[in-house]
Amino acid sequence: MLQDFFHVVVQAPSLDAMTEAYARTFDYRLVAAEPVAPELARAWGAPAMVGRRSALMRPASGVESWIRFVEGEAAPELGVLGWNGIELLVENLDDVEARIARSPFRVFSPPQALSISDKVRFMQVIGPSGELLFLNEMGDPALRVGRARSPVDRPFVLTCGTLRVAETLEWFRRTLGADAAEPFPVVMPALNRIFGFAEGSAHALGMVRMAGPCILELDEYPLSAMPKRSAPGALPAGVALVSCSTEAVGPVADALKARSVRIDAPPYDGAEAVLLKTPEGALLEIVWRRSGLLEQMASAA
Repeated sequence: MLQDFFHVVVQAPSLDAMTEAYARTFDYRLVAAEPVAPELARAWGAPAMVGRRSALMRPASGVESWIRFVEGEAAPELGVLGWNGIELLVENLDDVEARIARSPFRVFSPPQALSISDKVRFMQVIGPSGELLFLNEMGDPALRVGRARSPVDRPFVLTCGTLRVAETLEWFRRTLGADAAEPFPVVMPALNRIFGFAEGSAHALGMVRMAGPCILELDEYPLSAMPKRSAPGALPAGVALVSCSTEAVGPVADALKARSVRIDAPPYDGAEAVLLKTPEGALLEIVWRRSGLLEQMASAA
């Protein structure tokens, strides 16, 4: 049912600092800058967001995948439940590392090989509002996530912290008919560092694969992990909301679409959308639209 990441919403105390950092360091392009419209706040279930300054940006590749920054609460400390990391494709990790050294981003984890594939190199950085970013140079076509078409390209993985990976995977299967494999143990250096686990400790990881080159990653956190905070009527702090596109039909999709609302603000441009909440409280929006990524993959084949 899920096709790709259409739109990711990130709260930040300083909109100007975010747009400048992503433009200068990542070559992201500003698409629109306007206050959050009432229809958008209603669709998000967050009336307190009306009128907040916001900026819609996307990669220089021109791919139909957007990040919206909204002035609001910075990302909480690492290790809370819900959306906590955005993974971006990059063309050359060494070049990006040099850019990071001259930017407001700070290195959280230096370049290294992925534990499950030595053909993938990544580094982790903390953005201007405290958001955690994974920058990935892909060399393993078996992962089916595509390659960057600009120095820093689109989100291809969104990570979500959960207390029980197996239960959340079952929610995705039941609610969305999603392609969700059983969880498996993976060494996660960042998670070990955040929670003080021994180096080399493995944790349960679950993946929800989409029809397009995107993955929802579920990381199992210890029971001490806390829910993400949000002010009354506002979006959750930091990485607040993830939108996925779909063209699905059938009983599951039709039941969801019956609850959807039309959104005219960009980049929805008249698409129907419905807001869901995962078991750990992460906001997941399903948007009925044609997948630009799937069309891009087909034209490149």
